[in-house]
Amino acid sequence: MKYRNKQECLFTAWQKEIPEYKDNFIKDGIVNEELYFQSNPKILFLMKEANDSDGGEGSIVEFMDSHLKYTFFIRIAEWVYAIQNNFSRLLKVEENRKELHQALRSIALIDVKKSCGGSKSDSGIIRDHVQKNKHFLQKQIELINPDLIISGLGDLNLLNTFMNDVSWIRTQYGKCIGRWDKFKVIDFSHPSNRFGSAMNYCLLKAIMESNEFKNL
Repeated sequence: MKYRNKQECLFTAWQKEIPEYKDNFIKDGIVNEELYFQSNPKILFLMKEANDSDGGEGSIVEFMDSHLKYTFFIRIAEWVYAIQNNFSRLLKVEENRKELHQALRSIALIDVKKSCGGSKSDSGIIRDHVQKNKHFLQKQIELINPDLIISGLGDLNLLNTFMNDVSWIRTQYGKCIGRWDKFKVIDFSHPSNRFGSAMNYCLLKAIMESNEFKNL
């Protein structure tokens, strides 16, 4: 069974298990299968919830496959392009929108809460959804099978809810890294953080080029 069909089966079971997701489920996962499975490394971003106060059903990956807009997605695209090109340079949207959009389309993204939220997440609600969703999140990550997971959750306790037995290492840059099963994990900043593109680029570069990260 192909990835898309397996994920649809998972989403169907997910909505049956969590009644509040009925008619209120935002689909995520791999944005563009061809680009994702060709990419090196394969990167998964873990986020809290989709920023859409209108609610209802939808697909964040369909939006990402078709659009490169908003700071959140542009920042992710910058990070991915940097990783895929060995941090040779920080590419900005005004320089080459097409290449950045290709980078965005080559990733996977998972929101730990599958229903819509607003511009600011409620930490208690997010914790509740992570607890309810932990087994499904494990299955979805296994299905996506990334090489690298970058978390924008900002809370190791949330990650530890569904990532078992990770020995976290706090880097000299204040961010934690670890290995969960075969996946390398970076507990990084949220893409909508207030730091500039260059600062985020330099921080991610320093972490990924460190011996601690390479030796995970």
